[in-house]
Amino acid sequence: MYRVLIVDDESIMRMMLSTMVDWEELGFELVGCMSNGREALEYMEHERVDILVTDIQMPVVDGLALIQHVNEKPDPPQILVLSAYNDFPYVRQAFKLGVYDYCLKRELGTETFTRHLEDMRQELIKAGRSTGTEHENGQSEKMRMTTLLRGQAEPEKGLLPGRYCIVRFSIRGYWEIVQKFGKDLNRDFFPVLLNLAEQISQIASHAFLVPIGDVSLTMLYQLGEGDDIQAVLRVCRRLLRAWKSYVNITVAAGISSIGKGPEDFENCLSEAEANLTMKYVMKSKNMFSPEDYREFNREQALSCKDEYTGIIEALKQGENINFEAEKSKILAAAASMGLTFGKKYALYLAYHIAMSLIHQIEDTDYVYETCLSELN
Repeated sequence: MYRVLIVDDESIMRMMLSTMVDWEELGFELVGCMSNGREALEYMEHERVDILVTDIQMPVVDGLALIQHVNEKPDPPQILVLSAYNDFPYVRQAFKLGVYDYCLKRELGTETFTRHLEDMRQELIKAGRSTGTEHENGQSEKMRMTTLLRGQAEPEKGLLPGRYCIVRFSIRGYWEIVQKFGKDLNRDFFPVLLNLAEQISQIASHAFLVPIGDVSLTMLYQLGEGDDIQAVLRVCRRLLRAWKSYVNITVAAGISSIGKGPEDFENCLSEAEANLTMKYVMKSKNMFSPEDYREFNREQALSCKDEYTGIIEALKQGENINFEAEKSKILAAAASMGLTFGKKYALYLAYHIAMSLIHQIEDTDYVYETCLSELN
């Protein structure tokens, strides 16, 4: 497939363009949406782009400067220029730089956009431009990364970046989502989330994000030189806000420590999943990373696992008599510890219940209202 990159400083325009056509059905791959020319140039330093759709008036690096830089590279893409202004000097400069065509945003619709894409594809074919699909046995880097994040492949040398974090996302309210989007979430729900994520330039240029099952996603985020975990936290905050604002869904995120190379991948993935379970004990938050160990000592919680085995097994089996007996033991133990340690004891219990029943409990309030009300 030919690879398309969209560049526009208006988030609404990026979203509109990215959803205006069915890219896969037309035989294209939308590889990203950037908010200015500098972000686009940084992306194109490492990734192939066959078709560039760009605005003219943008901050940092505008469309004309972007086109000049792109045309200095070998095998420049076909370029479609968009503008909100019918300004002939811009049109003339753009055509002097060798763009394929120019279009006013207000005149752009699905039919017009599709025609432009088809015409640019023909220009690429005439020029003998390869789609690149014959390389790597027909499997793109994106496809290989997708199979890796879904647990369908082992980490390969050279596939993972030098420094990265893994993020696990968990979506709340499965039945509400099904009622709103229908049962085919892979077709009607997850593409909406992925399109919104692509509007964040850091994700478009530094991340791979894939759905896992019905209510979760996994992201690999590549860290730049000098970046620390705070850079990942900032991006995740923006993403969670976007999903909440545009789709009205609540998502929790578990973030791993920084990994280096394939040897750290499995540990980072496990750590992200473990951090995500902290949503059950820190309900006022929706992001959990190694930074949160200051508030909740997970190692200490894990050391107490055996003390909670009885009550957890009773919950799993639905044995009310055993449950009441085990609850009495835990209440007595918590009362003997004093307020500070008693609260920690209750938190650790919630954590272990969540870890044990994570696949059985959809409504996590059950853990609190049923098991912890007397401890609190």
